[in-house]
Amino acid sequence: MRSLRKSFSELLEKKETNPLAQASCIWSIVSDQLEILLGQEVFDQWFKPITPLVISDDTIFLKTKNEFSSYWIELHYKNLVDTLLKCQEENIFASFLDEGILTSQNKDR
Repeated sequence: MRSLRKSFSELLEKKETNPLAQASCIWSIVSDQLEILLGQEVFDQWFKPITPLVISDDTIFLKTKNEFSSYWIELHYKNLVDTLLKCQEENIFASFLDEGILTSQNKDR
């Protein structure tokens, strides 16, 4: 537990300005907290496969493994994730995007 607190402190001190690096840094902290709060099995099922994409305005965009995962996390865990995010940065909310949404948006361009 002591080393976990130390790593949180080190990450928070960096204060990344790059939105890609900032998303990775913040998600690293939040995912560690989710693993502790929810347990290994739940974490591995729903949160381990998530990839942080970017922070834009007040939203951190997170890529999930599929549409069902996005739906399930939004329904059951979004409030918890948003609360943990608010502990790291004021007024940041999570948006869960599945690979299908990202792929279809890229095709439209």
